[in-house]
Amino acid sequence: MEIGGSALESEVALGGTTEIIGVLVAAVVLVLTLGSLVAAGLPLLTAFVGVAIGFSLIAALAGPLGLTSTVSILALMLGLAVGIDYALFITSRFRDERALGREPEEAAGRAVGTAGSAVVFAGATVFIALVGLGVVGIPELTRMGLAGAGAVAIAVLVALTLVPALFGVFGRRVLSRAARRAEGAAARSAGGARARTVGGRPYDVPSGRVGPPAALAASTGPADPAGSTVPTGTSVTAGTPEPAAAEVPTGAARSAGSAAPAGTNTPSLQPGRKPSAPAGPASCCAAR
Repeated sequence: MEIGGSALESEVALGGTTEIIGVLVAAVVLVLTLGSLVAAGLPLLTAFVGVAIGFSLIAALAGPLGLTSTVSILALMLGLAVGIDYALFITSRFRDERALGREPEEAAGRAVGTAGSAVVFAGATVFIALVGLGVVGIPELTRMGLAGAGAVAIAVLVALTLVPALFGVFGRRVLSRAARRAEGAAARSAGGARARTVGGRPYDVPSGRVGPPAALAASTGPADPAGSTVPTGTSVTAGTPEPAAAEVPTGAARSAGSAAPAGTNTPSLQPGRKPSAPAGPASCCAAR
């Protein structure tokens, strides 16, 4: 008996009942595990994006490389599996970081920095294993291995780039309802504690701001021109030192009726009266 043809060349319908049931079961498990529709839909959404990109590349290369529908089915299933797994890994890490009180940006960075390295290692392991199918020497297995490896590589890239971006889009909705309620209660309790602290000690807050300026103003006193050492009616330019009382000459002739600045030792000049000799060493010697 002679049999021709190849069983691997038989066409398989894409998007059959098996794939649909698998996706529905994965969605139910994710919702029950994560407790949030957004958190459960995020791994599925990114997995679908990765599968769409991979399937488009396979469809474009099907003609030149002779890829069959079996290769497409294998790439589809592998893309969904690793895409959901890797996105779920990073999402869980992000939720853990948020539970520790970190901001969304910092939590996303830490999730990619820690869980992302594990995702890269896992993806590289699967990629090498699938590419290793070419060692067998069977052309069809080689094509299947290369297609699956491409789907895994795309899933890793999507998990490292698209998943953190979606964290910024959905924000707190990635967390479960219990986590959101706990976060809101913690924020309200922290704000209430600060308000009670300030309200219970109202004079402690302004004292640190008003006390030093008030003490400085009291020590310097009012800006009264009468207390200045500059004589009234004179102008002092910026940068000119204030004249001291000892620098005023004692024997200088002044016009009658002129007043000496306060604080000087110059004798008063009156009409018809000679100025008295200043007290000094000469007058002391004359007295002796």
